[in-house]
Amino acid sequence: MNEIEENKVFIGVNWGAIERRNILGKKIVPVDLDVCCVVKNTSDKITKLVYYATKSAFNDAISHSGDDFQGDRFGDDGLDNEIISVELDRLPEDIKSLTFILNSYSNHEFSKIPFTSIRLYTGNSNDPTITYRKFDISENGEFADCVSMILGSVYKSDTGWSFALDGTATDDQTLEEIIHRLKSESGDV
Repeated sequence: MNEIEENKVFIGVNWGAIERRNILGKKIVPVDLDVCCVVKNTSDKITKLVYYATKSAFNDAISHSGDDFQGDRFGDDGLDNEIISVELDRLPEDIKSLTFILNSYSNHEFSKIPFTSIRLYTGNSNDPTITYRKFDISENGEFADCVSMILGSVYKSDTGWSFALDGTATDDQTLEEIIHRLKSESGDV
């Protein structure tokens, strides 16, 4: 079982802007990736979305750091560009699962975006205590032609909170499409 050992977890995404060279020099192309938390209750219905437009839920038990619509412009600084933090012990009793998704709002394929990664961890972004799972998306051929992926879920089990992270690439083009996919899979349409 993949139990979570602490009450506060983070989902962090790190990526870079695209650098293109031409005869005039180099051009930096901003990249806008968005991380989103889809919250389901015990009836398997989506009750909340936390992302760049709705930055918190349940009195900040789930919170989003804010929208980064450029990426790191001067190489990898090693820090997450967008973070969702979750205080599991502050969630309402009827919350069953949190699914985390990533989408390229600017529709750049993951393989074209420098050093893209997403991870689930505890501690803080500068010094994680435990990294439960990390996907180096730009280096993984499974994500090459994709602009959306499902990191996985944190869910309530008999003994507390656990995680099931699988890094599923999807053919969805927008955040709305991937959320609709999750609704369809749970019969929440």
